[in-house]
Amino acid sequence: MTLIARIREWQKEPELRRRLAEYSRQVSPEDRLRWQLERFNQVWQTVAVQVPYYADLIRQKNVPSRFESWEEFLACMPVSDRSTVRQNRHRMTDNTRRIDGWATSGGSTGELVRLPVWHSEEKFTDPDVWVARAWWGVRFSHRNFRIWGHGHLFNNRWVTLRHRLKERLIGIYFFPAYNLSDQRMRLAADRLLWYKPHHVRGFGMALDLFARVNQDRADEFRKLNLKVVAATGEAFPFDDSQSRISQVFHAPVALEYGSNEAHTIAHTSPGEDYRVFWQNYFLEAFEPGISGHGIVRITNLFPKCFPFIRYDLGDEIELDPQAQTAGYGLDRFARVLGRQDDYIELPDGTRINSIALKNVMSQFPEIMRYQMIQKGGEFNVYVITELAEIPEGMSTAIRARFARLHPDLANLVCVHKAVQLEQTIAGKTRIVIRKPQ
Repeated sequence: MTLIARIREWQKEPELRRRLAEYSRQVSPEDRLRWQLERFNQVWQTVAVQVPYYADLIRQKNVPSRFESWEEFLACMPVSDRSTVRQNRHRMTDNTRRIDGWATSGGSTGELVRLPVWHSEEKFTDPDVWVARAWWGVRFSHRNFRIWGHGHLFNNRWVTLRHRLKERLIGIYFFPAYNLSDQRMRLAADRLLWYKPHHVRGFGMALDLFARVNQDRADEFRKLNLKVVAATGEAFPFDDSQSRISQVFHAPVALEYGSNEAHTIAHTSPGEDYRVFWQNYFLEAFEPGISGHGIVRITNLFPKCFPFIRYDLGDEIELDPQAQTAGYGLDRFARVLGRQDDYIELPDGTRINSIALKNVMSQFPEIMRYQMIQKGGEFNVYVITELAEIPEGMSTAIRARFARLHPDLANLVCVHKAVQLEQTIAGKTRIVIRKPQ
């Protein structure tokens, strides 16, 4: 364990213990909803004054200055989604404080949204991440191996080096998950065995491919005595993915649910389904979506630069059939439906995770939505933008960023302006479509 990791553990352990104790207490649904309503009203007092979009709703008498029940809240508070956010981002932001950074989401739908954040938000969300890890026996001082993808790879070398140095100091080894070729997955296994982590975290598809390519090394992984392998970002591609990953790593598999803009919202614990971090998020899923299950909407219960109030994440979840719930104020659910990323496959057999596409396209604020259609060796990127046409300079810059993923993409990718993107029969927009040649 590094000295930085020891100091970090000493600083964060008290808050972790407090949060663990709170989530371990038996709380009745009525008391939980009452607590959440009081917490939201505290947040709402500030939002109603400092966020123009919601201040206008009060002036127009569409919503009250204080809510007496969650039923009242659900009846009069409008739903917001990524389209609402793009049209009203400035008016939905608390601009009374300096913006510290930006979070970009929309990776599984191709609908990009950049939201402002404060560093102080991590004070509320970070403990929940560690609560989830503590459920599986992971401590602050434990080393973490990540089969992951980070947007900072597309920044200059100094920024990338700074991020990697920070990760190494706190006990994280980052292995890029953009290139999913068999060769890269074998290399990931080599690095993992060298690093000897206590737990592994990665995208669902990347973990599945890792396990399939390296199943002959299961005995080597067994000697690591891993605490847990945590999958995040997407659903597993196959029904047997979770069991296969567990068998190859000789470790239990946990599932995380969240998003770039909202951080961790729920997480599985040993022997249980998803447990919602209800002290930070009021979660509703009572309105049926395309699959017939509940549409996920979140409301934050802590101060945020960009408040989420009935914010539609674009996902659906299946509720626990044994749970007595009205579909809102959830503290648990069974599973997430329909969230799955894909990959493109290059002529040389290299697979590139679609998460990489998001991190390429999010560098261009003019792009609102995007989709890549692969047909044999042709890779056409279609973008929706308010620009009259795609400037040649932008097309060149996009191809240059794709070349960082694989040099061949510089010549294979073509960028086109689109009016509408292709959708599935169910109305979903996939960011990668592979068509036969």
